[in-house]
Parts: sequence; structure tokens; C-alpha cells
Amino acid sequence: MLLRSILDYPLPENTKEANKNIREIIKNAASKMHHTGNVSKKSYMNNKVIDLYLENPSKFKNIIEQFRKGNGSFPTISRMLNLFLKYLCNK
Repeated sequence: MLLRSILDYPLPENTKEANKNIREIIKNAASKMHHTGNVSKKSYMNNKVIDLYLENPSKFKNIIEQFRKGNGSFPTISRMLNLFLKYLCNK
């Protein structure tokens, strides 16, 4: 849910905008799961994904762009999450 929601937002131009996007994403996810934002973030979201998005949105986008298939489309969101987590674990 987190990665899909992040990809629905345009790339932020600064950290203030990135923080605003993440707050909205967490709030929306928490609402869907009937939890508070803190519970959702601590228990159901990967903080490495959030941290990279907040600290370096351009790098986040570049990593995601590496996952494009030869035809220009992206793999399924589940596959993208697996690739992203694999990337984070190997760096």
C-alpha cells in the first residue's frame, strides 16, 4: 500500500513537500486499516522506503525507474516492492 501510494504522487521538489506527501499517505493508509497513523507507520510500513523518499526523492525515483521492463511498463506493485526491498538490503 505504501509504495503504491507514493508512486501516485508526483516527485516532491523539496523536503517540505515530501514530508507533506508522506503524512497524507500515512493518514490515508491508517484510515483504510482503521489504525492511527503511528500504529500504521510502526507496524505496517517499511521505514527504509519512507526514509529514502524523504531524504532523497531523486534517488528514490531513480531506483524505481530501474525496475521498468523492456517495453517501458512497470512490473506489478508486489514485484516492485520486492525489487525495492532487495535493493535496500544489498546497498
